Amino acid sequence: MLEMLAAIKQLEDTILNKISLFSLCILVILLTGMESYSNDYTLPCIGIVTGSKLACRKEPNIKSEIINYYEFGTPIKLIEKSNKVVVNNINNFWYKDDKSKGWLFGGYLIITNYNEKEIFIFENERIRCNVGCGGISCFNIFNPYIVGEYYIATHFLNDYPQGNSPQFGIIIGKYSLKDEQIIFEKPIKIAGYDSNAKYIENLNSQNYDIKDYLLKEFHREYSRNSDTEGVFYYDKKIKDNKFRINNRNKCKNKNINEEIWIDVFVLKKLSLKDLQKIFPLIELKNNKYIVK
Repeated sequence: MLEMLAAIKQLEDTILNKISLFSLCILVILLTGMESYSNDYTLPCIGIVTGSKLACRKEPNIKSEIINYYEFGTPIKLIEKSNKVVVNNINNFWYKDDKSKGWLFGGYLIITNYNEKEIFIFENERIRCNVGCGGISCFNIFNPYIVGEYYIATHFLNDYPQGNSPQFGIIIGKYSLKDEQIIFEKPIKIAGYDSNAKYIENLNSQNYDIKDYLLKEFHREYSRNSDTEGVFYYDKKIKDNKFRINNRNKCKNKNINEEIWIDVFVLKKLSLKDLQKIFPLIELKNNKYIVK
């Protein structure tokens, strides 16, 4: 328990120290419709992949042999960088991957600081009873991974997807801390996947149920609370979320017909190596659609 409280306090202290620097750390440069993010970070740093499948090459050259691929959203430890070069009209660095020792082009990476103490997951407990619901949204959980100054999370796109329409997505955005709340801001990158877990190249041109919500309205706040079991977080929008033990006990009582629909989260420390094992976040495995 003491270790958990210390980990949460450490995260909050770290975020508080950085909130005032966010506007200086993230510089968006528009180049032929592409977004490129500030690379002024001390090595080693972390690169979060923003391409559908980013090639990792043997040498820092677009013609060099490909030795690996990384899926959208994957966080990678970067240990070296080249001089700036132009690739596909994007002026950026090549970065050396600590794991494969190959090179990744920075134009398809969001760069953030590397600190093993700033990598967390939200472990979810879903408490449901007496609920009738249909559609993907009923099963969707906003369960973000925190890496440096960013969150990475999966999110449903269509409640009732048809054919090869967008089904699930991965979103990347910034987060901040206010009082005892972690605030997840509007995504800066969104990837979409169809019913076969195939990456959708032209997601911006397609319609899906929550397009306006993700692009214009997205805002999530997880508030901190504690009970006899320890510290946890809950979605501020759902008023009964903060009473996890009480709601859990209600769901165990077969004589109660009250509808209960809550999610609570425990913030847990994770190493970058263990986080990377979770990726890809969306895949089709043994004919089963997997969303993490």
